[in-house]
Amino acid sequence: MRKIVFLLLMILCVSSFAAVTELTQFESQAQRQQFVNLTKQLRCLVCQNEDLYDSNAKLAADLRRQVAQKIRQGQTDAQIKAYLVARYGDFVLYSPTFNQTNLLLWFGPFAFLLIGVWWLLRTIVKQTKEDSA
Repeated sequence: MRKIVFLLLMILCVSSFAAVTELTQFESQAQRQQFVNLTKQLRCLVCQNEDLYDSNAKLAADLRRQVAQKIRQGQTDAQIKAYLVARYGDFVLYSPTFNQTNLLLWFGPFAFLLIGVWWLLRTIVKQTKEDSA
């Protein structure tokens, strides 16, 4: 009985692994490398904290197929990223571009840090003046 359970568990593990791993055929190793590099730079829209290459979501598989198709058509990384950004927004990029719409995203943390340091220094100076008076 244990052997049967073990065998069933092994089959389940292997089949789930096979479902996650999809084989994408390319004409050259350079295209395969472009696919791997590009999908590691793109964010899964479902998982949000996982890159497109490692995601198991169905939408991620669909996006990987689209990326592979565009690579086979000879498009560059910039062209493929531009297509995906036009369709899904800057969120699809792990490293979003710097523009006016995400200005707060880039400079917000620094602004909060500066405000915090200013408030801390102001409080210390105020406390020092009260203690000396």
